[in-house]
Amino acid sequence: MQPEFSPASTWTSTQLCDLLNACFVGYSVPVSFSEPVFTRRFSAESVCLADSGVWLANGEPVAVGLVARRGWHARLAAFAVAEPWRGKKIAKPCLEKLFDGIREQGARTLCLEVLANNMPAIRLYQSFGFQITQRLMGFIAPHEGNNAGAQQLDETCDPRLLLVKVYADGLVSLPWMLAPETLCGLPCKVWVLGHSVAVVSELGGVPQLRFIFTDPAFRGQGEACALLLSLAWHYPHLTSVVSVPEYLAALFVRAGYRPLPIVQYEMSVD
Repeated sequence: MQPEFSPASTWTSTQLCDLLNACFVGYSVPVSFSEPVFTRRFSAESVCLADSGVWLANGEPVAVGLVARRGWHARLAAFAVAEPWRGKKIAKPCLEKLFDGIREQGARTLCLEVLANNMPAIRLYQSFGFQITQRLMGFIAPHEGNNAGAQQLDETCDPRLLLVKVYADGLVSLPWMLAPETLCGLPCKVWVLGHSVAVVSELGGVPQLRFIFTDPAFRGQGEACALLLSLAWHYPHLTSVVSVPEYLAALFVRAGYRPLPIVQYEMSVD
């Protein structure tokens, strides 16, 4: 039986959250959203429900795909196939439907993230022309954060200020989850130490480091490392999002942070 497709825009946020959770059951990395977290997170990531879709068979979920859009750039924000349908070659036609649709709507580049150990998914995306662009990591703060410099932290009020700093520095190809546009839609705090800035989101009540940036003229002076140490004191067991480019790993290691076991690849196609 061929699953039936319907645009995600025809479903409520609660229904979409339940469908996505159902399709992620049994995945190697547990994924489960509450409706408030689902709505706020994917809204911040610029998910376009008109470009996203749901597939059903006899009223039961088969697959869900969420697509985010910013200008000419699009991202597969989430894609999952329900457990009974895995291994039945349903993923490729579902993705073809999504990718063809967003191309027709003017997207020029597509990106996504995939677990580095998920070779079947990587090969599937490669069949669409996607190539690995970088390795993405996550980190956890030391169990006992260093309180040196903790009192020097200042909280600013508006993460939109990062847009000016980041784009002035030419950082226009950040991973989607780290982009200031994403941060502007999340409940977060922007912490400042000297000329370095860090963003901690508390979506769902769990603090997560989402961004760190140092003004170019002041890099290499240890400010970013001191900021990471101070954040570890403010937020015991703080973790980062698993979207940190691998070239920043040395910075986190110097601050005593440990790599998380989950590693992703960023993939893209023009």
